[in-house]
Amino acid sequence: RGIAPDKLQKELMKSPLGKVLANACGAGNQELATVNSFYSPLEPKPMPEKVELKQFWRGQQPLPKELPAYQESNIAAVVIKKGGDYPPFWEKQSSFITVMEDFYVRMRKSTLVQR
Repeated sequence: RGIAPDKLQKELMKSPLGKVLANACGAGNQELATVNSFYSPLEPKPMPEKVELKQFWRGQQPLPKELPAYQESNIAAVVIKKGGDYPPFWEKQSSFITVMEDFYVRMRKSTLVQR
């Protein structure tokens, strides 16, 4: 869209995926590099010479003093809704989602009372 083909191929050659695309268009004869893993290799970090027991169990940074405020979900039974209504095991005429929404709301109220 408005870019010259030679300029497009030069820009494509700047990234690994672009090189593949440019090669597919006949821009060059560059060999593809094979990889052993889809993930970046781990970089080993040196271990400290001495680790105190308290530091080992508590970690490098202290945990927060307070937990974030409880946020109530806006949509009840969102996971159930993703699965759809009337699953194969549901043999009743009523909506499975409606029943589960009611169940989720009642469970939420009972756990809030227990806090």
